[in-house]
Amino acid sequence: MARVVWIGGEPGIGKTRLAEELAAAAAAERATVAWARCVDAETAPPYWPWAEGIRALLQTVAPEELHLPVSCVERISALVPELIPRPAAPTRSAALATASGRYQLFDAVRTLLQRASSRAVVVLVLDDLHQADPSSLLLLEFVARELSSKAKVPKGLAEAVEGAGGDVLKYAAPRARDLPARLSEDAGRRGFRLDQAVARLLVDRMGEGTLRLANELDRLALWAGADGEVTLDDLEAMVADTSQEAVWALSDAIVARDPSAALGAAERLLAQGEAVTPLVYQAARRLRDANAAVAQLEEGTPAKSVEASLPMHPYAARMLIRRPATSAWSKPSGPSTGVSRMAPHSSVFGA
Repeated sequence: MARVVWIGGEPGIGKTRLAEELAAAAAAERATVAWARCVDAETAPPYWPWAEGIRALLQTVAPEELHLPVSCVERISALVPELIPRPAAPTRSAALATASGRYQLFDAVRTLLQRASSRAVVVLVLDDLHQADPSSLLLLEFVARELSSKAKVPKGLAEAVEGAGGDVLKYAAPRARDLPARLSEDAGRRGFRLDQAVARLLVDRMGEGTLRLANELDRLALWAGADGEVTLDDLEAMVADTSQEAVWALSDAIVARDPSAALGAAERLLAQGEAVTPLVYQAARRLRDANAAVAQLEEGTPAKSVEASLPMHPYAARMLIRRPATSAWSKPSGPSTGVSRMAPHSSVFGA
């Protein structure tokens, strides 16, 4: 599970030294530490720091120990050719040449890090990141987003930062069950009333991301005005769609080859501050989740168990299981349900 820590500052201030202290503290707690340095993006090949980091990681554990799928190893060999010793072939660079190839590569790196971190905490240090090429930064963004969770940082990390002269900023994020009360209080500070029942619906619609919820409260405050109130009916009428629901709408539209609906969903997401490239990855991930849900339902797994197993917000999981069947999806062969296995043409996400 991923956490990204950015260490910034003027040249010579001690960024690398601080990273070394952090890595040493993590290693003392039996974490696996892999180190890579970025070089000038104009002279280095794409993904250079990732190639070096993966090489360093695989010096601590063999691919066979991670039980990586053969397809995963083949895709990673585009960065680390020695993984599959063989004469150079044009297909090796194909993973870096197309959008679908890049996505498969990104997903393979995610799988590698996920398998490695299941054995021990993995700390991957990318030094001189300001020199990294755009492709490396995009892969970093993908990995951080796909592997993010509530996993704890290694023990002693805060002490190592303070010991090296750094500052530790702590933020006590509210627990999920405390969010409605917190939102009601925050609404009051913004000058309008929001009942906890309404706040609970807001969390269901928007998810638990505090930044997104804060942005929505700002928008509701403008609508309600001083001493105003937002009711359940008001919220149903004006709250923005969640990104997850809008991504599902985008996914459905693309699979159905409906440019107008796809454009509308994309515009809603962009208006909510989403970036274009991550949208492609989110949509592809949602379709993978749909396939996983269908597979479980066809095996007879109860819908509630399938909902709990999906790596998404519970509201989005419920909506996925209950969503109506459309012509964009093929008919399931198992129990009757709102979702069904994707049609073959859904590979448009790799285009």
